[in-house]
Amino acid sequence: MYLLRRVPVFFEQPVGGDGRITLSNGTRPAGGHTQNGRGYAAGAVIPAEPWREPSPAERDLLLTDSLPTGPANWIAVISVPDAAVTGLRHFPPQSNLPASCIEALLLSLSPYIVSRSSIRVHCITTNPPGLLTGTIAEPDGVYLGLHLDSWDRLSFPENSRARNRVCINLGTTDRSFLFLNLTLADMLAATGSSVDAIRRAGASDVGRAIGRLFLERFPDYPVVKLRVRPDEAYVAPTENLLHDASTADMTSEDVQLTLRGHFRIPGQDARRGGSVC
Repeated sequence: MYLLRRVPVFFEQPVGGDGRITLSNGTRPAGGHTQNGRGYAAGAVIPAEPWREPSPAERDLLLTDSLPTGPANWIAVISVPDAAVTGLRHFPPQSNLPASCIEALLLSLSPYIVSRSSIRVHCITTNPPGLLTGTIAEPDGVYLGLHLDSWDRLSFPENSRARNRVCINLGTTDRSFLFLNLTLADMLAATGSSVDAIRRAGASDVGRAIGRLFLERFPDYPVVKLRVRPDEAYVAPTENLLHDASTADMTSEDVQLTLRGHFRIPGQDARRGGSVC
């Protein structure tokens, strides 16, 4: 299946042909793949290597120069103000951030925030370098592979209203965001199936069943690897597209902070505030 233009990527800062985006050779079952002493969940799917640069035509399909609109059909890479991240690096993983630090972070990101009441700030987390995918299923302790987030507990198609995720790279090297550039609705349309048919097949989670069905039918569809530099963040509808993080190309520990909420991309003249916490 050829690459489609469905969920484009917007870079707040213009980029050239600098390898910020690469494509996998489709996907494959994780099978017996292990990393960091852990295996994968039953049925897990991971990107198939090798990775390659997109062609000029594919790059045009993947990127957009237009400011995104709507909550669930775009991905953006933004630069996070120094004032917002300098103080964050003082806190160990899994610790709760003090209210003053959270307030400074949200003030710095205020041009991007649609609704302050929608924001949830998670704790800082880490991963070792060298992982093809990074998300672990608890309490089983196995890797998930490509998956959907489900924090807002919204089923398909209501999941398109879920809060977006902002993930800030607090590390010292580039980290990677892996995703299929298709929403669940796009994947369902590509399979030719329907919600009723999926439910009749016994699926308890329609969204995840749509993702599995698409991956089974179109194993040649490429995964996008998006490099996110230190002090950058991605904004993505992670409850509406298959994704994961990767530290495969990192040489030092992956450190990141996640926020969830309703976000927008402001005009290029938006002014940012904030102070070091």
